[in-house]
Amino acid sequence: AVVASTTTTLAVFVPLLFVKGFAGRVLRDVSYSIIWAITGSMIVAIIVVPFLSALWLKKERDLTDRKIFSRISALIDRGFARLQGAYRKGLAAALRNRKFVLFVAVCVLVLSALAINFLGFEFLSETDMNEINIQVETPSGYTLDQTREKMKGIEAIVSRLVPEVDSAVFFTGQTSSFGLMNADNVGYARLRLVSNKKRDRSVFEIIDLLQTEIPATIPDVSISVINGGFAQMVSLATGGAGVVVEVYGNDLDEVAQAARAVQAIMDQDPHISTTDMNISFNRQEIISNLSIDYMGTLGVTPYEGAVTSRILFNGMDVGTYRADGKNYPIFLDSTIAGEPVSEDILNQLSLKSQSGEYISFANFSEFTLEPTVDAINHNQRMTSILVTGHLTDSDIGGGSSRIREKLADLAFPSGVQWEIAGSAKEMISSFRTLLLAMGIAVFLVYMVMVIQFERFIQPLIVLASIPFTIIGVIAGLLIFQSTLSIISFLGIIALAGIVVNNAIVLIDYTNLLRKRDNMDLRAAILEGASSRLKPILMTTITTILGVIPMALAIGEGSEVYAPLGQSIGGGLITSTLITLYLIPVLYYIVENRRMRRMEEKAREEEEERLILSSGETP
Repeated sequence: AVVASTTTTLAVFVPLLFVKGFAGRVLRDVSYSIIWAITGSMIVAIIVVPFLSALWLKKERDLTDRKIFSRISALIDRGFARLQGAYRKGLAAALRNRKFVLFVAVCVLVLSALAINFLGFEFLSETDMNEINIQVETPSGYTLDQTREKMKGIEAIVSRLVPEVDSAVFFTGQTSSFGLMNADNVGYARLRLVSNKKRDRSVFEIIDLLQTEIPATIPDVSISVINGGFAQMVSLATGGAGVVVEVYGNDLDEVAQAARAVQAIMDQDPHISTTDMNISFNRQEIISNLSIDYMGTLGVTPYEGAVTSRILFNGMDVGTYRADGKNYPIFLDSTIAGEPVSEDILNQLSLKSQSGEYISFANFSEFTLEPTVDAINHNQRMTSILVTGHLTDSDIGGGSSRIREKLADLAFPSGVQWEIAGSAKEMISSFRTLLLAMGIAVFLVYMVMVIQFERFIQPLIVLASIPFTIIGVIAGLLIFQSTLSIISFLGIIALAGIVVNNAIVLIDYTNLLRKRDNMDLRAAILEGASSRLKPILMTTITTILGVIPMALAIGEGSEVYAPLGQSIGGGLITSTLITLYLIPVLYYIVENRRMRRMEEKAREEEEERLILSSGETP
């Protein structure tokens, strides 16, 4: 039984080692740790514990000599004897009312499955890592000095509203501390808060406050206040936090039109605070249009006009100077490169024609101001725009479902397509992979129990305890206001290997009583279940006590793995009740039918033998 119970627990974690993607990278190290820990504990239980027991355990009379231990032991024994008697009576009642027990169990399971709708879905739980990031964008055309003034105003608001700030750094002209994108009308701030033990507000409350107060106080700014630290790294790894919709097609104008429509739908969602796109449409560029006809009449070639314009306004690499074995790049520019441009500048510039005359640029060129984008992204060779909606809660699954339903009714231009991207896409992909891993794990558990019981039906009785763990999982997550993430899903998979252990111990001992002592089915169930009550409760209580610190999420960043403890703790409580009552009832039903079939088969064989022995023809 020890080897079987350990093997079933190991079997559920082995498939997790082969999970791909970001979920695999998150769960693989956890799975390795659990596998090695369980393997070591099995070796200790089989080899070390018997040796130490024989070496150190005292005889019963030695313990009774100490009055304190004797009284405590007697008190515990009396209490447990009462509990065991009450459980025996309850189990006897359950065996008499088998249909009622099955009906109640199924009803509770269905209600629990419906309660999943009250849970939020996210890839990984949001963590309070004492960091906040603020991304700022001012209108196109703002100079660096104007944007800096806005950033100073934001700094003043942060100082006034968030006294919990330990340190802060503000950048003007770039979108992150890495300087991924530079522009005059963007800014970035990174706030480091004091430890969450030293403040009364969570990082999420502060984020909501800043997201509301900054735009209301400072005009002409578009901001996004997001959680930093581990949450930001997960966002970068999964392609963006919140609800992310990727719109793509061949025509940039049509894709931009569809992206604006998606953004308008997101703005109407009450659970989305702000929206943004990964490109900006409020930028403009100056284009110098050269007239080929006028240039030909004036004796200026298009090449001369284009190269001269590039040198004047942007500068140009024209070659390499070699001297003393070294190469020196030659860059040709002008004094007006990088300076403000006006239409009068064309009258000040001239170009020598083929006839030797100087021709003013204004004679064959004109300036036009046209809208443009700061970047054009591509996905599978198609123009792509990401529209992101920042949620006020952590339910990425619910937010994505609402947006998906609305977009399904939206008419997109021909050739334009959309799909859910970012964390939501990674979450759906990870859940599918984990469901497959769980199916493989349950199959491996079943095969281990078939070897243990040498039967095919009794392992199915044990597996019946797995679905009922969802009752405690949902209850535990709802009590702690957590969501269903890949970490809580790991807890469900772990329960598939843990909860069967109690059922294995119960059924294995019941089979032993029937085989060794020739006890009838009902008596063997009552005796086996009541005698196994103590070890079942001991293993359950010790496991629950072990996951309580994890479930309470004590410490910085502990919110990530808190759903693991919450799901395991809640699932163990309900699965233990299921094991103690439902499993014996199912065992009684299955074995009683099997015994009846065997009796009928034996009766038919006996009748056939009697007929043959009397010489009659059947």
